[in-house]
Amino acid sequence: MTDALVLRDDAPAGVRVLVLNDPARINCLSEAMMLTLKEELEQAGADPTVSVVVLRAAGKNFCSGHDLKEVSTWGQARLQGLFSLCSSVMETARLLPIPVVAAVQGAAHAAGCQLACSCDVVVADETANFCVPGVNIGLFCHTPSVPLLRAVPRKVASKMLFTGTPISVTEALRNGLVSEIAPEGVTVSEAALRIARRIAFAPRELLISGKAGILAQSNLPLGTEAYKAAEGGMCRDMQSSVSTEGIGAFLAKRPPQWKVEQEISQALWLARSGGIGIIGASPKEDRPSHKVMKAMQSYGYRCTPISPKEETLLGERVYRSLGDMIAARGAPAVVDVFREPSAVPAIIDDCIAAMAHGVKAVWLQEGVTSPAAEAAARRAGLVVVSDKCVKIEAERLPGYSSKL
Repeated sequence: MTDALVLRDDAPAGVRVLVLNDPARINCLSEAMMLTLKEELEQAGADPTVSVVVLRAAGKNFCSGHDLKEVSTWGQARLQGLFSLCSSVMETARLLPIPVVAAVQGAAHAAGCQLACSCDVVVADETANFCVPGVNIGLFCHTPSVPLLRAVPRKVASKMLFTGTPISVTEALRNGLVSEIAPEGVTVSEAALRIARRIAFAPRELLISGKAGILAQSNLPLGTEAYKAAEGGMCRDMQSSVSTEGIGAFLAKRPPQWKVEQEISQALWLARSGGIGIIGASPKEDRPSHKVMKAMQSYGYRCTPISPKEETLLGERVYRSLGDMIAARGAPAVVDVFREPSAVPAIIDDCIAAMAHGVKAVWLQEGVTSPAAEAAARRAGLVVVSDKCVKIEAERLPGYSSKL
């Protein structure tokens, strides 16, 4: 396993899995760990392809809190900086524009309990226990008490804080600290991913609106203030394209087409940041592949043609295959396919194999579909768009046809 303190694990489309990765020290929140976690959370929140974050931990325990060996000899100024950083990490999780799901096993103690309490959803297994034990070592858990007092009834929090004794996962569920206990035979990571997948089904912009609404009204008094804040959110959402599609689909008794829009947006964002490999690019100016490549180049996308017949095209070297391109210059984030549907299964097999090198999405151009191969690509974790023209979609959605 890598030495990185926070890992990104494999995840389905729309989900970012972050892993606390210091099991030998019970994933303690050292200064380095907190700096890395804050950066990873901020990147996930800013990434338009991520709709929900799952935060889990390597080893048998979630997190033991601060690294007491690290901080025991520090002076006032450095301690103030550490606890300010810790508060910033917790607020980053709480205020992240998208939902954060914690997957807790074993100990979630002190600042580890604080971290779990700062997440929107907490899934735990039967081994999980939650504790704020500072009183037992002469260090009251002042900062962990902040989210704890907002997660459970005050009497429960006070008992935990004044006695330093843990509560079990069943007690945590009963008192509102835990959202769900992983079912028997299902790991806590799997249970958290199930919830994350369900969350990621909804459009990202709707999740952002919903979380902002929860944060805005949760501490307001009932009566006019909380309801006024909520009314504003309802009005804004009712006027959105997301609501138009969702209500229209409900009335028409059909599934909403949100997933299609999400995958288009995700694929375009990946293409903008990681480039496009165009399989079937043609030198003939009247061919759709040529027109698309020329247009996408003019919009600032890095386009690489893949064709067995040409040497150069629109100023770019042509590679004979996706494998040749990867060997020579690395993988594109998106593979755009201009081929007959019968060729798609083999191309998607190549794309799945190339995920380890950086391929993240497959775009099948207008008129190209292969349902079974598309399903296999999605199961493998690729973003898939089919029967759509990348040029048309880039021009349709705001921000994707402007020059970089």
